[in-house]
Amino acid sequence: MAMSPFFPTFGSFMRVQLWFDPACPFCWITSRWLVRVAPHRDLTLDWQVISLLVKNGAGPDHPFYAQLVESHGLLRVVESVRAAGQAERIGDLYTEYGRHLHVRKDAVDVVAILSRLGLAAEHAAAVEDTSFDAAISAAMEDGLGLVGDDVGTPIIAVERPNRPGVRMGLFG
Repeated sequence: MAMSPFFPTFGSFMRVQLWFDPACPFCWITSRWLVRVAPHRDLTLDWQVISLLVKNGAGPDHPFYAQLVESHGLLRVVESVRAAGQAERIGDLYTEYGRHLHVRKDAVDVVAILSRLGLAAEHAAAVEDTSFDAAISAAMEDGLGLVGDDVGTPIIAVERPNRPGVRMGLFG
């Protein structure tokens, strides 16, 4: 069986980027599939953020406004962790967010999650820190640049091992 020319054969590293918003159940489902598949397909996961609050221009009248505001704060914490040089921990952080939001359907205690993951509790202050919004916007622009603005989440990009920097963007 011939493989697609874009996808590598077994044993070749492939970088996969996933743009996520913690509020989105579709991102959560996709992320769980990628986490399960990654070790079997030599995938390296690169977690990127997209804010549905910003993307959709959701205001107070939006039916999911409260959830999107909370989720945007969680993305700020993600960017705080990234800025501290701990980008490799973002997948763990997102996993904990998702367990609370989509599995247990309970409140997200950011300080407790950070503590459980061995990350500095100071990152929790980022929930209200608008200085991280520029990083969120830059990540969103990168993802949307691959697939266009008329999409939602998740956005996925794959990069061939023999063509570093060349990415194919996918929505859904």
